[in-house]
Amino acid sequence: MRGALAICWVLVLTPALGRTLEQTPSAGWTVSAVSDEGGKAFERCDAQSEQQPDGAGLLLSLDRSSKWSIGFFGQLGVQPGQSNLTRYRIDRGQVFSGTARAVSEQLVKLPLPDPSEPLRALRSGRELTVDGGNDRLQFALRGVPAALTEIRNCVERWKNWGVSPVSRASAELGVNVRPLSEPEKRLEAMTVAANLLSRAQIAGFELQPPDAPSRLLGHDVIWRAQNLYGSLRLVGLDGRTVEKVPADLISGDIGDCSDKFAADATPNAAGKSVSLFTSCQGEKGWSFGYLVVPRPLGGAYVVSLLGSTDKAEPLRSAASALRDVTAQVLERLPQLPVSGVVNTPLSPEEPSSGRPSGPVTVRR
Repeated sequence: MRGALAICWVLVLTPALGRTLEQTPSAGWTVSAVSDEGGKAFERCDAQSEQQPDGAGLLLSLDRSSKWSIGFFGQLGVQPGQSNLTRYRIDRGQVFSGTARAVSEQLVKLPLPDPSEPLRALRSGRELTVDGGNDRLQFALRGVPAALTEIRNCVERWKNWGVSPVSRASAELGVNVRPLSEPEKRLEAMTVAANLLSRAQIAGFELQPPDAPSRLLGHDVIWRAQNLYGSLRLVGLDGRTVEKVPADLISGDIGDCSDKFAADATPNAAGKSVSLFTSCQGEKGWSFGYLVVPRPLGGAYVVSLLGSTDKAEPLRSAASALRDVTAQVLERLPQLPVSGVVNTPLSPEEPSSGRPSGPVTVRR
């Protein structure tokens, strides 16, 4: 075994192992979520096979940046930080090669710059052979398809753990971005709102009316049109998806209703936005319509429409018109003068202490 993996090693820097955040069994493999060296952010997910009788085994890794690697562990007799040109193949197929690096005395890892063919072969293969020169290592391939699926699920669950909105947007977009200032947020909100209202053919809208309802005060932009009031906010998601936002909106609206409350949340067909309607019955009843849409540079746009309970149908009609044009507007939006991410939480104000005295109905 030493002859297979200990030839022509060259000293290089070695990444730290981090700490284990989660472990999940999968068809004879153990899939682990692993943090960075400081334990403050997610780094990768590893799928480790069961040990063979000789103590050796396989490791498949997928990191936060969607980079794959394959590893071999056992009593390898290598020095941490060393590297070697290594060849391997699955069954009698194509020979793959690359530079493997020793992470520890028991583990070497080989990056997969173009993982499509190696992963396809691993998924359908029965045996992996590693050639290090004088000797060969052979590994039985069992449960690989399930392990590959679980490792992707693992990364999806953990990819945003410990990552700030700024860092996350920079990594996903491949550019350096920064948090928006309050004036920049308001300018972007007004640009998006004006384009949405115009495209939806909502006539006679007025931005920043002087008599805006208190329920909308503090939002980035407010408008009045067709006996309805509306607003648009830029909010941070803190690693969540837009599908999780309606629960926060419902929670806030319940606290402001002292009578019968109802809510109806519906993901849109494309799965990239969510519509929500809430209402509070009673003498001072109200209806809210919401549209939550992902923002290209991180966070989300939350569009709110407010009306009395007798204006529920006009409110739904206006919300539907805005929803139908959102994708077109965001694709054709004029270039904004700033590029940044938004850190503002959905509800910066203190939550209401009140709770509805009547029944609550939530439909999905």
